Amino acid sequence: MRGIVDDDFVAKCSTAIPDGVEFLVLEIAPRSAGKAVWTHWCAGETHAELREALEASRGVSVAVGRYPPWDEEIDEVVAAVVPDQRGTVKVGVY
Repeated sequence: MRGIVDDDFVAKCSTAIPDGVEFLVLEIAPRSAGKAVWTHWCAGETHAELREALEASRGVSVAVGRYPPWDEEIDEVVAAVVPDQRGTVKVGVY
């Protein structure tokens, strides 16, 4: 689901994602402070954690859903290491 976090959106998410199912909340636009830029996200498994994660993004456009499976959980996921133009691999979020 995608939308701007308000009371109605929180209710929709709580209905769509069962309590006890791992979820992911991802802000669509990156946050910034000075020169630092990052994509805010939060994961959890309970409705209390879901509400808390959504409250941290109130008024912001987010994508919310069940947490994607890890690569060892399904055959359809391909993991890869991609070096930059110089052949260097940096650890972190791309």
